[in-house]
Amino acid sequence: MSRSLCSLVCKWNYECSITGQRGWNLDFLKKIGLDDLAANNFDKIGNKVLMPGEHCGGLTKQAADSLGLIPETPVATSIIDAHAGGLGMIGVCGENIDSDMSTRLSLICGTSTCHMAVYIKPVMVKGVWG
Repeated sequence: MSRSLCSLVCKWNYECSITGQRGWNLDFLKKIGLDDLAANNFDKIGNKVLMPGEHCGGLTKQAADSLGLIPETPVATSIIDAHAGGLGMIGVCGENIDSDMSTRLSLICGTSTCHMAVYIKPVMVKGVWG
C-alpha cells in the first residue's frame, strides 16, 4: 500500500528535506521504543511514498458501485485537509482578485488551524515548520 508524502511529513514525522533527503528516522523511532516499525523496510508504516496528486490506484468494484462510478476510476494520492483548503483558497480567481498567488494568505480552521501562503522560492525560518 502506498502512503502520501504530505500526510507522512505532516502527521508521521517522515523526513523530507529541501535537499531531497527522504525517509523514516530510525534513530527517532529507536528513542521512542518503536524501532520494530523498521522491520521489513518499514512495511508496517509504509515504504512506498507518493507525491500528492500522483496516481495510486483505481476504485474497487465495491467502491465504484457505492459511488456510482466505473471500477478502476483513477485515484490520486491525498494531501491533508489544511493543505487542500490552502490550495482551494489560494487558487481562487475572480473579478478584482489579484492573480499573483503569492499575495494571498489563507486562514485554515478545522482539524488544523494555520495560516497558509505560497511563494515562488523556498522560505526557511528557523524554528518554524510547514
